[in-house]
Amino acid sequence: MSSLEDSIKRLLKAYKLSDKMIEIDVVKAWPEVMGPLIASKTEEVFLKDSVLLVRLNSSALRQELSYGKPQIIKNMNLYLGHNHIKDVILK
Repeated sequence: MSSLEDSIKRLLKAYKLSDKMIEIDVVKAWPEVMGPLIASKTEEVFLKDSVLLVRLNSSALRQELSYGKPQIIKNMNLYLGHNHIKDVILK
């Protein structure tokens, strides 16, 4: 007998939906981790092959955040509880 959590994980893996669920978690985590100011300047957040892609509407903010990419990766992975994000691309 397995737990409900284990059953759901197996189901998501069988239907290849686990990556999509991680992407949903990342999109939801972005405003929580980065705060309301950065979230308000963010147009799009998505995850592709362990790379977090973020489209911002402020070039000054994009430049400022580019200096903190390792910290963004660390904070996002810490919030998510696993090391799924390997890189960040700011557009």
